[in-house]
Amino acid sequence: MQGWLTLFAWLAASAGPSFIAGGELQGLLILDYPDHVPKGWHLTLLMWAIMVLPIVANVFARRVLKPIELSTCVLRLVGWPATIATILACARTRNTDDFVWGTFSGGLTGWSSNGVIFSIGLLTPAFALSGFDGMLHLSEEVMNPKQVVPRAMVWGVAINDVLAFGYLLPILYSIGNLQDAIESSTVSSISVPPPP
Repeated sequence: MQGWLTLFAWLAASAGPSFIAGGELQGLLILDYPDHVPKGWHLTLLMWAIMVLPIVANVFARRVLKPIELSTCVLRLVGWPATIATILACARTRNTDDFVWGTFSGGLTGWSSNGVIFSIGLLTPAFALSGFDGMLHLSEEVMNPKQVVPRAMVWGVAINDVLAFGYLLPILYSIGNLQDAIESSTVSSISVPPPP
């Protein structure tokens, strides 16, 4: 039973990032072509197309994995401040401190239970905290794993938490009217459906 649960968890975890990237691409298509009406299968095809790249790289092009990983590290280090600067520079309005630090916005998407709203909202940050798993897989290949692996796990989670929080604050201060953001055509094409 545990093996089957782990298998399905890994399949879902593997599909998650490609679903998010496919949703972002679909949102960009909607912004560039306002007459485009997205269908559910469009996002599925985009997700599958995005999943082809890592499959091909892992099966047929293992020699390019190291340069790809290094380039994504550089993109992350350069992209983090560049994205934050772009968000702050392009923001049309600024939200108040009371909105950012004192407002819980629930029930805007059709879900009425605060527990369900919290759980759905927790899915995205869970990806940032799941990176420590890779360090466990490398524990047999490092010297002094009793000290190095736990430190790497703690530092990895701590650094990701700080970077995620530093990314979240400019978004919250720059998002503008929350109802307008939720009703945007780019959100409605990828959002979790409300209960019937």
